[in-house]
Amino acid sequence: MILALTAALVTAPAGNYFPLTPGAEWEYSIQGAALMAPSRFVVKTKAPVDIGGKLVSPMETWIDGELDAVSYYGEHEGFHAVMGSQDGKLLPRPMPFLPIDPKRNQKWEFAGETVLLGGRAAEKSTYVVNGIEKVEALGKKVDAIKITRQGEAHIEGAGMIKTKITDWYAEGIGRVRSEQSMEVRDGAKVVFILIRAEGLTP
Repeated sequence: MILALTAALVTAPAGNYFPLTPGAEWEYSIQGAALMAPSRFVVKTKAPVDIGGKLVSPMETWIDGELDAVSYYGEHEGFHAVMGSQDGKLLPRPMPFLPIDPKRNQKWEFAGETVLLGGRAAEKSTYVVNGIEKVEALGKKVDAIKITRQGEAHIEGAGMIKTKITDWYAEGIGRVRSEQSMEVRDGAKVVFILIRAEGLTP
């Protein structure tokens, strides 16, 4: 009985862990790195657009009421992936960050061009699905897929930057928590916690 229960808890049921509903919004509170943190951090999904023959969903990042960046998302070879950046062009290789059907201990790697600190960078990253955890989201406890990513990115003028990101995704909601740290400057850790989600399809 214990083994069966454990298996049930660490294998995610099929679900939509990264909804791209047009018009949906997510707002996050930010903890840590107080001097760098904005007072408002909002992500908005827009209607899909065609770029280079691929239908992708734009996601806008708004900081303190101003549009900061646009990235384009879609599905690629069994993963949710970053497909393009705010210059309106597709990445040479889609960047997979979340399996559509995640399973514990699932691992994958990415090596290619990505978007970091507002620009493009050469990155190598390793991802691991750690399983399911209970996390606080929108005033209640929810089951969320935990994914850890460790990477190195080279940005012209900034050199090599090491990153560690842990994300939690809840079915039907999307990313509910993210812990991010970079080995650059003070190496401060920043935590994003979902405080508002609107426009999602029930």
